[in-house]
Amino acid sequence: MTVIRVGGSRDAAILLEAVGHDLETPAIAMLSPLAAGASLGPLWWAALLAGLPDRPPHDRLLPVLDCGPMTASAAQALAIGLPAVAVDEGPQVASLRSLARSQNATVFVNIRVDLDLTVRGGRTRLASLLSATGRASP
Repeated sequence: MTVIRVGGSRDAAILLEAVGHDLETPAIAMLSPLAAGASLGPLWWAALLAGLPDRPPHDRLLPVLDCGPMTASAAQALAIGLPAVAVDEGPQVASLRSLARSQNATVFVNIRVDLDLTVRGGRTRLASLLSATGRASP
């Protein structure tokens, strides 16, 4: 799965437009800003997702809330129904994974970012990354 970090709704909309609804290509994880689960909270991410135009299914474009070291924020995110969270390695990861299984959700630990749209040149590199993973360029 290719992991692309977004900075907010504008980046998310750009990514959605680039990815489209092509079900024949590899899945994309749309990762929130760094530690947004701890700083902005799970409800912020849920509201951002709700405000986006029609999204591909979660198996094609999975929204992931980055909670950094804050497993409590990740647990809150799962409790409100978010499909995936990312956390740093820590003693609560096993409990968090158990909670995620019960919610049919996903926990990523120490997630690796393939492209960060929040850094200079990120949007420019999006087209080449998507074409390298088999997607048409936006």
